[in-house]
Amino acid sequence: MDDGADLVTMILSKRHDLLADIIGGTEETTTGSSGCAAWRTTGVLKFPIVAWNDADTKHLFDNR
Repeated sequence: MDDGADLVTMILSKRHDLLADIIGGTEETTTGSSGCAAWRTTGVLKFPIVAWNDADTKHLFDNR
């Protein structure tokens, strides 16, 4: 789980060697999710990201 897309940013900018092994990730913040969505649109993001704030399970836990 990433927070603010820091890990995704590092992988996309400095650790391209890890991309082949990544099957997906999650992003906790709205800001990070927006950045990941922009990278997906431009084709920079090479793996799917689930926006944790948009997940039904988060709302179930937060609103218990």
